[in-house]
Amino acid sequence: MTPLITPEKREAIVRRAAEAMCAMTEPVLFELDPVLAVGLVGQLQIAFRHPANTGETRERLEQFVRDLIERLDPAHGDLHALLMMGFDARYDAPEGADFQSEQVSER
Repeated sequence: MTPLITPEKREAIVRRAAEAMCAMTEPVLFELDPVLAVGLVGQLQIAFRHPANTGETRERLEQFVRDLIERLDPAHGDLHALLMMGFDARYDAPEGADFQSEQVSER
């Protein structure tokens, strides 16, 4: 296992990474197939539930997810309804649920 870096080294990495990110002028573009896009939505919705996940980045990402859901199902059909359930904790899977048997095949 790789040893942890010192707090000073970590801070230096964070500072340089932030400087590099702020220096970028071109948007980051990517493509997702619908299955991967749905998976991304679900993973981010789980991350939104973390109590310490607050602030501007979280708010901007939640809007990104809501926009992505809109693009996946602009007619607000069943896919839209299903994905919006991910924002409501009442629809969370029960603890201990086994998702290994529930696989969606790729096209």
